[in-house]
Amino acid sequence: ENRKHGFGKMTYRNQKSGDDEEAEEEENAPQRGGTYLGHFCAGMRGCQADAPKEAASEGTFSYVNGDVYVGQWKEGKKHGKGSYTYAKDGTKLIGEWEAGKITSGKWVFPNGTFYSGKFRYNKPHGKGVWVFKNGNQLTGEYCQKEQTNE
Repeated sequence: ENRKHGFGKMTYRNQKSGDDEEAEEEENAPQRGGTYLGHFCAGMRGCQADAPKEAASEGTFSYVNGDVYVGQWKEGKKHGKGSYTYAKDGTKLIGEWEAGKITSGKWVFPNGTFYSGKFRYNKPHGKGVWVFKNGNQLTGEYCQKEQTNE
């Protein structure tokens, strides 16, 4: 079937089609693309849905905007243990991922402040605690609005 399988590297590009004027991108649209280095199975990043836990699923995706995700993948999405670093501000999301989104772990800021707890839509959700640089802590329960595109 000519699909990637095993360890390898893939570069993704956001290519514009010169024929399709409707495909014109918005001026301020975020750049897409990047490079993945890691395991592939049946043409997708990581392992398949029914793969055993010990199946090779690790990989690193370096995005064109400088962001980097290092961790486990399943069926082409972030899934399992991993960390995502935002190039723009140096913050990190470290923890457990499901279907491309972080579900529990830490949100770490460069100044030492961090949030530890549950997440929804990559934001604090449910019970969690903010720990500030000076040692102060703020415990609470957070709620994220339902997103229709999920």
